[in-house]
Amino acid sequence: MKPFAQEIIRRVLIGLGIFSIIKWLTKFRRDIMKFEIFKDKAGEWRFNLLANNYKVVCSSEGYSSKRNALNGIECIMKGAKKAKIEERLE
Repeated sequence: MKPFAQEIIRRVLIGLGIFSIIKWLTKFRRDIMKFEIFKDKAGEWRFNLLANNYKVVCSSEGYSSKRNALNGIECIMKGAKKAKIEERLE
C-alpha cells in the first residue's frame, strides 16, 4: 500500500473528522512534488523532478547505476533548502 493511502487510513482510524481529512488532502495535493527515476534507452539511470501538475521542473544527467541516481536525488533534497539564487550574466 502506498504511504499516501496508509496516511488516510491512519487518520480515519484515529478518529479524525472528514473535514480534517479533506483539509489535509487539499494541502497534501497542493504541496507535493515528486521525483521519477527511470532507465533511458542508452541504459543509463536518470530522474526528473515533477511539479504537482506533473510537468518536469528539472532533469538529471545520466548515471551508471540506480544507486548513483538516487544519491543525486538525495543531494538535491538536502542541498536545495540552503541553495542561493545567483543570476548568471553573460
